[in-house]
This record gives sequence, C-alpha cells and structure tokens, in this order.
Amino acid sequence: MSPLYALAILSTYLSGHIPATSKGLIKEKLGADLSVDEGYNSAKTCAINILATLKEELGTLDNVKQIVKIVGFVA
Repeated sequence: MSPLYALAILSTYLSGHIPATSKGLIKEKLGADLSVDEGYNSAKTCAINILATLKEELGTLDNVKQIVKIVGFVA
C-alpha cells in the first residue's frame, strides 16, 4: 500500500509564478480574450516557468523525487 503522506524534509516551496513568455505577460482573460486552447497554453506556460525556476535554484531537476502540491489559476 502506498503511504498517504509525504515527509517534507529538504523541501523547496515556489509561489507567485505567472504565464510570461519571451514576448511578455499573457494578460488576456479566458472566455473573453482567450479560447480554451489558449488558456490551456497559458497554464502550460506557467507550469514550465515553475519548473524553470526550480531548475535554476536546484541546478537540475534530476534530484526532484516528488511534487507534493501544485495550485494553478487561469483567469
């Protein structure tokens, strides 16, 4: 049986990431200015930015054993 908890030792917490690209910040609103597919890509861009920050801070993603929690908002 898998454990129902994760022991958080040597943890890294990240927050405050936004969907920014080399072309700038994606500011449009889902449903008004962005299609569902564009909203998906905006959320994907934000997730990639989170991984890029993690890699920058740790030097590599090879040592990441588990991601405990991800919360994302697309407006």
